[in-house]
Amino acid sequence: MYARLLHWQDAAPFERSNLLPIDYGQYDQWNESARLAREEYVRGNLTAEEFLRKIDTIHELMSYEVDKINLPDEPSMWQQLVARDFRFDPERYCPIELARLNLSCPDPQWQILTADNLRREVQKGYQSLKKKYGK
Repeated sequence: MYARLLHWQDAAPFERSNLLPIDYGQYDQWNESARLAREEYVRGNLTAEEFLRKIDTIHELMSYEVDKINLPDEPSMWQQLVARDFRFDPERYCPIELARLNLSCPDPQWQILTADNLRREVQKGYQSLKKKYGK
């Protein structure tokens, strides 16, 4: 919604006809209700579908149905690193590139992994939630 607010304010008057009119007051009101809805959802008082209904005030979503995602029971390596050191810096932990050779494979091949590849591997699927449900 904040991006919509900025888009509306930065648009020229002749470009606004296709945009959702929103001002800071409306954004603040939406932000506060979304914060309260999130708290209710985290407490378990709202289902994911109810949460989406509450925050989708402009009825942009076609459906409020969501898939159940089964996360691993144990903490990911990423979570362990953050828990061990609150100053954990992914930029220092994940080098720009890393060459890896897995000798346990029948036909070992060198792999060049980027920092993004390494972060995804360490997070073990937690980043996919952001991709699937984030905008």
